[in-house]
Amino acid sequence: MRTNETPDVAIIGNKDWDSGYNPGFVFSFEYPNGPAWKVNIADGVTRADANGSAGIDDGKWHTLSATFDLDGLMRLYTDGVFLSEVNISSVGNLNAESGLMIGADLNGAYQYNGSLAEVRIWETLVSDEDIAAWACSSVDSNHPNWSSLASYWKMDDNDDYLSNSSPNNPFLDASVNGAEWQVADSTITYDYSETPRLVDVPVTAMTHLNMDILPEWDLDGISWVGSCAVTEDCYCLNDVNGDGVIGVADILLILSEFGCTFGCAADTTSDGSVNVNDLLSILTVFGQACEI
Repeated sequence: MRTNETPDVAIIGNKDWDSGYNPGFVFSFEYPNGPAWKVNIADGVTRADANGSAGIDDGKWHTLSATFDLDGLMRLYTDGVFLSEVNISSVGNLNAESGLMIGADLNGAYQYNGSLAEVRIWETLVSDEDIAAWACSSVDSNHPNWSSLASYWKMDDNDDYLSNSSPNNPFLDASVNGAEWQVADSTITYDYSETPRLVDVPVTAMTHLNMDILPEWDLDGISWVGSCAVTEDCYCLNDVNGDGVIGVADILLILSEFGCTFGCAADTTSDGSVNVNDLLSILTVFGQACEI
């Protein structure tokens, strides 16, 4: 969630928020104006309340999590960090015999003003460790409790319906009424297309040594250096300091010129700059001697 205010609203829940004793649950803020967030549950007679942390009205994204053990505790977490707990063993059925509301209470009142994403409901108690590990990430089949994910709305649909990404209830979609879609400005996309991978190392080494790479080997990597017509020439090209041995001194010279793009003595691959390709070319023939 992301917001700049903490009034008495219903962030998500299944209850009529006119009274904290009404059956169901709700994520809200401390009455009347926060600053801490809270969770209220009740069965129509008995209620329980737990308070989270203040400071989530800073306009930044935060993950609010709660676990419910009706024979034990309700536990609250902000951004994966445990905050508080309260005994809820005296509270009975939380079923309000109604649907789930996101951004308002059961009657469409107490409307929340802010952004929401990544709404997840589990059919099991998620551990402290897993709550912390997945607090800032989308969940997938690698999550230890993936098979117990009852509902999962990523809320990136930009449509009149929210698709459910849960493996158990893929058709439990939700409708959107009165919300405004926004592009998540905190999304960061990394481009690794120019970054060597571990699988590239053997291919690069074999290419530099003029070894034939057979198709049946089914290697995934690519070569970051060009092949040489004469192996000894390749070795000597990597002898940056000219001492006849490709060793630590040559690596240090490459590191000292790393990033150079003009007149670079350590450009062993002749690609116009001193970069990771030159370092890889040294490592593939490290320890070799060439005639001088």
